[in-house]
Order: sequence, then C-alpha cells, then structure tokens
Amino acid sequence: MQEPQTLRRWQLSSFGREQLRQVELPLPTPGPGQILVRVGAVSLNYRDLLMVRDGMGMKFDMPFTPGSDMAGTIVATGPGVQRFAIGDRVVNTFWGGWIDGQWPTGAVLAGGPGPGMLASHVVLDRPGPWRRRPRWTSPKRARCRARASPPGSRWPRPARTRR
Repeated sequence: MQEPQTLRRWQLSSFGREQLRQVELPLPTPGPGQILVRVGAVSLNYRDLLMVRDGMGMKFDMPFTPGSDMAGTIVATGPGVQRFAIGDRVVNTFWGGWIDGQWPTGAVLAGGPGPGMLASHVVLDRPGPWRRRPRWTSPKRARCRARASPPGSRWPRPARTRR
C-alpha cells in the first residue's frame, strides 16, 4: 500500500477543547534511529482531556498534538534502525525512551510534553518508546493490553480451547 504524501493530525494552537483543529501536513521522513508509524488506533484517557484543557501545568511548545497511546504499523525506518522493520506492528509506551529497568533521565511523556499520537502517522525516536504488537490482536485491543501491562512485560497469549 502506497503511503499518502501528507498526514492528518489533531493539534492545539492554545489550550482548550475549542482550539482543537485537524490539520494536514507533509508526511515526515524518519531520521537516524527513528521510525514512521501509520496509526491504527489511539486511546484517549482522562489525562489527554486534562492536557487539552490546560496542559496539567506543564510548559511545552505550541502547536501541540494530544494523545498518549497508539498502536500502528511501521511504514518507514530511518538509518540505523535494526530492531524493527517496515510492516512490524507496534505500540508506543507512555514514557518515551523507557522500556524497562532504571528510568533514563531523557524519558519523555507521550502526549505532552512529548509527541502526541492523535494523528494518522507519527515519528518515534530511539531508544524505543514502542514495542511489537502481536499479530493475533487488533490495534484497539493492543492499546488496552499495552496500558494494562507494565513496560518490559510479556504479552499474554490468547487461550487455546479444545474442540
């Protein structure tokens, strides 16, 4: 499937739900260590509502794209990406740059002040704020499972039944 030359995303020019607008922008090319993901599902949480309302007291640059969680498919990789390939299904983690173990000082919250996921495509940086999504689950179910499982945990396998 050929990717469009543009992406659509929701963004705020200032705080407040009435400021939320959908815009169309050129599709970015991933840089070194980055992946470009076609978003398949986004979950909206209470935190996302608060970020739109007033940013929860955080300061960050406008325009701002809300949304902390997404599941999608990699459509392009930048130079140096070895862990993932085009076609891999992935979900982001809430703390970008932190997969497990000691929390790195460079970890950033997705959906503010880090990049928001409420878009048709997103570029994610290394170290991976993402993990593979099992082929047996849909993007919507993947978002729910990713929120319920801590970083570094193994995905639960679907139960097998005898007939």
